[in-house]
Amino acid sequence: MESKARLLGHPVHPMLIVFPLGLLATAVAFDIVSLVQSDPSWFRTSFWMIAAESSVGCAQQSLESSTGSRYLGARAQRVSAYIMAH
Repeated sequence: MESKARLLGHPVHPMLIVFPLGLLATAVAFDIVSLVQSDPSWFRTSFWMIAAESSVGCAQQSLESSTGSRYLGARAQRVSAYIMAH
């Protein structure tokens, strides 16, 4: 699979996919630490890790959609064009 979203000639997807996965794994680790230590501040940190993971994932999907990936269907490309116009 070839992505059209590129940065300096390199595909963006492999660069961005590691962030949501790493943030999710770290959030799980922080939840475990919070349960073991009975310290709610770790839960708060875990919440923000998941929020960051969601925003990076959404940004990545938006970038892939807006560059007109050939793997999107015709309807998805029309919706993406409509969203980008607004």
